[in-house]
Amino acid sequence: DLENIKQELKKADGVLDDMLKDNVKPNMWIFNSVIKRFVQRNDYTAARRVMALMKESDLKPDVVTYSTLIDGYARDGNEEAIANIQAEMARNEIYPNEKTITSTIKVFSRSNMDSDIDSRLEMLLKSLPPGEMNEHTFGVLVNVYGKRKDMSAAMGIYHHIISKGRQVNDVIMCSLLDGYVRSGDLPTANKLFHEHYTSKSVRPPSAWS
Repeated sequence: DLENIKQELKKADGVLDDMLKDNVKPNMWIFNSVIKRFVQRNDYTAARRVMALMKESDLKPDVVTYSTLIDGYARDGNEEAIANIQAEMARNEIYPNEKTITSTIKVFSRSNMDSDIDSRLEMLLKSLPPGEMNEHTFGVLVNVYGKRKDMSAAMGIYHHIISKGRQVNDVIMCSLLDGYVRSGDLPTANKLFHEHYTSKSVRPPSAWS
């Protein structure tokens, strides 16, 4: 039951304290695992305490550490906390990976899309190391622009994917179609559908299309 689960989690977290008391130095995997556990329980104060212990053990938080925090804050839609973490990563010269960027973009897609969304997205994408963008990240980004009815930006991502010889998967295509439908531009939505599916005799892989 829930109480037994809580007790097991408490025992697991106590292992880290016991290791430190016995002068056994935990490695990054152990520290990050404990931080992930606290984040899953929305206990960010405890997660930060573990990060402090990590630094005392001469280990620096890495991209996994920060990605775990960002993923937790993304679930809560806490944009301010994510922005603070990204600033901390920049100060420590820790570069985000695809998971970090995707989690952050998802927060933006659920937000009210404030006026500086474009500059923030641009900053995020510039901070991403080459080769880290994958089809999932592209799909989430197109979804953001589609929901904003910013189809010029969405198509910019679409043409960028094609120019790089990358796959335009169903998530990306459906996000584009959804954006044009939201914008009331059904002719362009039909044109895209025809070019991507009908003209190639390809059956859409999902009912979403």
